[in-house]
Amino acid sequence: MKPNTLSDTYPSNFTNYIRLIGVFSAATYLSLAAAAWAQPSPKPAERSPSLLWEAWYTITIEKKGEKPFKYAYYQDKIEKKDGRYIFFNKLWKKEDQYINEESLGTFSKDDNELTPLFFDFYSKYRQTETKLHGEIDEKRHLSVKGTRGNQPIPEVKNKPLAKGVILSADFPIWIRTHLKDLRPLRSVTFLTIFEDNLELGYSPVAGHVTLARIDDYARTNQLKKLEVEYDSRKSTWYVDEEGVAVRIEMHSLNAVVEKTPEATAKLFLQ
Repeated sequence: MKPNTLSDTYPSNFTNYIRLIGVFSAATYLSLAAAAWAQPSPKPAERSPSLLWEAWYTITIEKKGEKPFKYAYYQDKIEKKDGRYIFFNKLWKKEDQYINEESLGTFSKDDNELTPLFFDFYSKYRQTETKLHGEIDEKRHLSVKGTRGNQPIPEVKNKPLAKGVILSADFPIWIRTHLKDLRPLRSVTFLTIFEDNLELGYSPVAGHVTLARIDDYARTNQLKKLEVEYDSRKSTWYVDEEGVAVRIEMHSLNAVVEKTPEATAKLFLQ
């Protein structure tokens, strides 16, 4: 990262943290979808994926005594098909007066553990592209290949993943599937891996979620309030009855994520 950028001020996994609390190209996404849907189905009418939700968000840095900084906006799209969750995220962020892009696609099983299957990550900083492809086999062994610019990234080969570890991008799905089971003031633990955090070597990171007492914002907007602690950082999530985030306050990063109409999000950095 370049000096004096937002990424230099905040942790290298800042956008991963944003996703948790969330471009591979359209062609890549379509090829992944094609692979997932390649096997013939006895019921052709069920071949189309079911859209669970699609949402757009803005991210603002709000430091005390400073003017709010419009940092980024992103899209989350989650579908379900043939016993699999298909997650797509694309993020645009302002760094060094450039608009840089990141995007992530994941496939996971629709089971109690959201068993990871594979993922593709893409980022572009100025003219440098980073591409990563990860696969998890039936024995829960992770292998990752990638490039940064024209150089290959050291491969990760057959790294065992413990039972119950999910992809960080699937955390919104985890909330959706666990929301009804959360009890007031009782913490529930989860484990994830960051899809692009090569520094951690894809070691699991622990976190926990607590259903908190509602405050005025939650009461007014008929939302549930969740306290999330992940990678030693705390955040407050306000989610609707389906578990979709409406507002996220990331306290240690002085960042606020807000659900917004698509048109508003696309104008956010202009």
